[in-house]
Amino acid sequence: MILEQLKELKDRIEYEFDVDLATRERSRKMAYLRGVFFSVAYETLKLPLYTIGSAVNRNHSTVIHSLRNIVPSLEMTEPVLAEYRNELRLWMLAPDKEAQEIRLQIKKLQKKLKTLEQCS
Repeated sequence: MILEQLKELKDRIEYEFDVDLATRERSRKMAYLRGVFFSVAYETLKLPLYTIGSAVNRNHSTVIHSLRNIVPSLEMTEPVLAEYRNELRLWMLAPDKEAQEIRLQIKKLQKKLKTLEQCS
């Protein structure tokens, strides 16, 4: 069951950002997205670092590096991704994922609405 949740988390990030977390790409965007994945998986699922890294073809030392160096810099450099990370953490911990999913959709729509209002 926990490994299914890990796959569900990975699939969700890949779908929402249209990326493959298991690629060898080393861009900043991919490093941050993997960092979000590692962080949420580690904090919510309490899996071994080896298992988390294996889900995206990385080893445990890459997960450690990301948790120590990439994730802390999210708050300063990528506040939107930091907020997304917090939302994912809530989604993973929510007892009723359907209700949490609806809340996430509402927040996304509210952000789009604000953007549209600012453009007008």
